[in-house]
Amino acid sequence: MLFGTRKKKKKKTKKKKKKKKKKKKKKKTKKKKKKKKTKKMKKTKKKKKKKTKKKKKKKKTRKKKKTKKKKKKKKMKKKKKKKTKKKKKKKQKKKKKKKKKKKTTKKKKKKTKKNKKEKTKEKKTKKKTNKKKAKKKKKKKKKKKKKKKKEKKKKKKKKKTKKKTMMMMKKKKTMKKKKKKKTMKKKKKKTMKKRKKEKTMKKKIMKKTMKKKKKTMKKKKTMKKTMEKKKKKKKTMKKKTMEEKNTMKKKKTMKKMKKKKKKAKKNTMKKKTMKRAMKKKKKKTMKIKKTMKKKKTMKKTIEKKKKTMKK
Repeated sequence: MLFGTRKKKKKKTKKKKKKKKKKKKKKKTKKKKKKKKTKKMKKTKKKKKKKTKKKKKKKKTRKKKKTKKKKKKKKMKKKKKKKTKKKKKKKQKKKKKKKKKKKTTKKKKKKTKKNKKEKTKEKKTKKKTNKKKAKKKKKKKKKKKKKKKKEKKKKKKKKKTKKKTMMMMKKKKTMKKKKKKKTMKKKKKKTMKKRKKEKTMKKKIMKKTMKKKKKTMKKKKTMKKTMEKKKKKKKTMKKKTMEEKNTMKKKKTMKKMKKKKKKAKKNTMKKKTMKRAMKKKKKKTMKIKKTMKKKKTMKKTIEKKKKTMKK
């Protein structure tokens, strides 16, 4: 609304609420023991200031220009003035003519008639030409006026359209600004959200990696510990096995030695027994041989004796 008037809003008056009167309670007949109370200072309530509403300034309305009506009225006044002037002039002329009229002769009358005729003819032609000229002038003026009016209208329209376009451009600009602001805000919000998300993701990834790292470190530590334990165990086992092996070897060698000793003992015992047996056998054989020799000799002696006896 460019030229419209804004209606003033009526001020709403708030109705005051009536305060309800509190009913006083009746005192009971029984007397109660009064307790000593410490006096408290009463708080003074501050009165609230009433807010005065500011009166809205009445906007001055631009009045429409009444150009057409004014011009028409002026024209009419001019026409009226012209007519009255013409009438006055005619009256004055008539009066003058009446004053100038004198008694003339026939010849003079004829001449005057001729002159009058010529004059009237001239006047008529002049009037006709003047009328034509006036008509032409009027037409030209009308055309000019129309052109001017058209131009004015065009200018007004142009101005209005310019104003409208300017307003539209302003509106568009503000809308664009608002949109830009909104989009920028949205973009900022989006980027902030994205950044936040990225940050959280980074944090999560870092947490995960740190957890993984910790886990791997723990695993590595445990692996190291287990490896060390294994190595220690291996060493101890090696030591043990070496000791065991040595002990076993020692035991085996001892056993072998014992066996060898036993065998040697056995062999020596066998040899001794064999020797003894051989000795015994030899002794026996020698005894037998001796006895046999004795027997043989005895037989031989007996035979000899027998032979001798026979003889």
